[in-house]
Amino acid sequence: MESALALKPGDARGLYLVGNWYIAERQPQQAIPYLERSLRFDPGLLGARAALGKAYLRTSQAALAAPELEKATALDHYGDLHYLLYEAYRYLGKKDLAQTALAQSQELRQKSLAEDRAKIK
Repeated sequence: MESALALKPGDARGLYLVGNWYIAERQPQQAIPYLERSLRFDPGLLGARAALGKAYLRTSQAALAAPELEKATALDHYGDLHYLLYEAYRYLGKKDLAQTALAQSQELRQKSLAEDRAKIK
């Protein structure tokens, strides 16, 4: 995996995929450098922002996680990112923002459930 990155060291998507793999393997600390590099090459890669926010949150860096998650919420169709944002805000003591993020997470979860049910009918 990393040998493939050596062939294309500025590949933002490749760096994102490696970072995301580390998150899936429950190694968020190892993911962070890949995701940060990914975003240096492509600041608009929202998937990398979401992954970086999650990695920061999982390494108790909520102050760094919140801005990344805020930028990535446009990707959130199931409420997961808003829930992570809720966790970050709660950790930072931002109760009002935490409640808003939690409400948005619940709303997105209900909406996606209703859409999935409509597909089955």
